[in-house]
Amino acid sequence: MEIEVYDTYATSEKGIKIHFDVMLPIGGNEGNASSYAQDFIKRIAESTDSIKLDSCKFCHTEEAKTNVSEKVVKDGYCIVPIENCPNPYRSEEHTSELQSQAYLVCRLLLEKKKHPPPPP
Repeated sequence: MEIEVYDTYATSEKGIKIHFDVMLPIGGNEGNASSYAQDFIKRIAESTDSIKLDSCKFCHTEEAKTNVSEKVVKDGYCIVPIENCPNPYRSEEHTSELQSQAYLVCRLLLEKKKHPPPPP
């Protein structure tokens, strides 16, 4: 399967350059690639370190590897992490678990422990 490759760069709040490719079927467009890039950034961003998309530009076409073409056929796109991509793919189960009420309470308690209120 022939695919389009969009070379994508982002920068974390800490100044770390993040590089990944957005792979689309032939006939994709930069708007779709940018949208998928933004979604990916939301998944890898930690609450304490926001990430800003710098660029997402068409680079070239190529013959996709099997795992990439399967993902493109299934989802309409594929993200290939290249450099400095933290937690590239959190599972839906893991994301739901992180948003659960029990986890939220644990996270709030840990934050409270890390940043105790000033003494009266």
